[in-house]
Amino acid sequence: MRNELILFRNFDFDGVISVRYIGPTCTKLNNLQVFRDNVVVETRQSMPPDQDLYFENMPIGKYRAKVIRTLPDGTVSALETAEIDITGSNLIPSAIDTRQPGRKSLKGGHRLYDNIEEYYIEVKFEPGGLNKLRREAAAAMPLFLGSKGALTFSPVYSPGTLKKRGREHFAEFYRIAGSIPKDQLIPLALELETRDYVIYCSVTPNTAGMAPPESPPRDGAATRAESPPLAPNSATPDFASQQTYLEGGMGMNVRSAWKAGATGYAATVRHLDFGVYRNHEDLRNITVVTSRPETDNCNHGTASTGCVAATANGFGVTGVAFDCRFYFYDISDIDRLVSDAREGDVIGLNIQFMWNSKLIPVIDNKSWWDKIYALYQLGATVILAAGNGGLDLSRPGVINDYGDCGGLLAGACDHSTGRREYSSNYGHHTSLINSWGDWSVTTTGYGDLQALPGNDRNYTSKFSGTSSATALSVGAVAVVQSHSLYKFGVMLHAGRIGAILALTGAAQALEDGIGHRPDVGMATQFIDMHFE
Repeated sequence: MRNELILFRNFDFDGVISVRYIGPTCTKLNNLQVFRDNVVVETRQSMPPDQDLYFENMPIGKYRAKVIRTLPDGTVSALETAEIDITGSNLIPSAIDTRQPGRKSLKGGHRLYDNIEEYYIEVKFEPGGLNKLRREAAAAMPLFLGSKGALTFSPVYSPGTLKKRGREHFAEFYRIAGSIPKDQLIPLALELETRDYVIYCSVTPNTAGMAPPESPPRDGAATRAESPPLAPNSATPDFASQQTYLEGGMGMNVRSAWKAGATGYAATVRHLDFGVYRNHEDLRNITVVTSRPETDNCNHGTASTGCVAATANGFGVTGVAFDCRFYFYDISDIDRLVSDAREGDVIGLNIQFMWNSKLIPVIDNKSWWDKIYALYQLGATVILAAGNGGLDLSRPGVINDYGDCGGLLAGACDHSTGRREYSSNYGHHTSLINSWGDWSVTTTGYGDLQALPGNDRNYTSKFSGTSSATALSVGAVAVVQSHSLYKFGVMLHAGRIGAILALTGAAQALEDGIGHRPDVGMATQFIDMHFE
């Protein structure tokens, strides 16, 4: 039986010990004890089942934790973590991770994106900046002063969120409410950015109801034929033989990690996408935080979810990290995701923007960039779609360059050669991971592989682009993070995960500017070799 209580530390030990419960949340946890060298050093009367507990300024030593659990039926049991031995030596050389995420100036670079009509202005202030703005009387700010009475500033994040670990990043972050004509958004943002107490303004798109991306146009490559229709009472077959991205060779070598017990059990995935059919027969183990109405097209998010978390049940498909705790958010809920995230989480952002008819990653927008950077600083690993524009993102002017946000841009590769799929963006300094994206990914949704009445038994063999690549990469990272957390009590920061995937992954597309394709089996073996 697997432990439902884990104790872990950061890869680069910073004196913080964390305790996490990963069992059913409808439970009570009391009398938590943390032991160092078999002596109780910390206690808590209770532990929220959905929140981590952090213990700071802890010296090196051998740690374990114990808690009393009471289930709704009254059953009482003691849960105990495995013991972790924290020494003063590095697990692996720090030189394997040379990234140093950080921002450049976030002022300027404002854009209105194609096919998005609604926007709002978000402002990040220096401490006390909002009060200074309210007292502003400078003649150089005619737009703001002319509309000042009609504008209100509301914190983007609640006081409760700002008290959470790592959320102080947004202590002075506000959204302007009020009627601002669309043609005045950028001039007003530029005007506000002239003040030295304003860190940045963002003209942020309102993505509520944004239509899912269409598949990239085909380049003539051969594909599997569509399956004939089935009778409604037919049993869904096992499509495992078509999930060749799980195999070694040109796949991600996931099955070998499964055989070694690495199935994503200790990982938490938070995935943002274009709706999900929450009652799909193969998605019984997910939590839907927010999703659009199912009268809308939810196939994109359903396909992504299946890539990561489809149930291992002997029919349909199996997700790369099928044992993970999977939380789904619709694309308008990035702020909810940021509020909910915890260190060690694996975050998938399967969304792109279009500007001047070119598909680009969301880090072009400074608000999205900064939220990803905050997640990185928290200790989450963010994988986001590079976009299906076929663009060299290293060229000046293609996208805004605000610095390294700490995320991993996922590019799409050809399943037979491992090289960049032609429609995938490439070349960014965070273009560090790739997976299949050439109409060859079998997963839940759409219906070209199996189509039955409704939306809850449909499957596809043609999921594609940086959409499929992002979802597969999320699953791969979740398995690697889970293996490190559960077996060794070590939380891998995004930079460490990226470095391990680079050392162990496939390099066919490295020269194409989309990084390495994960080899999950080799990555987990690397962790075993260096952490044991």
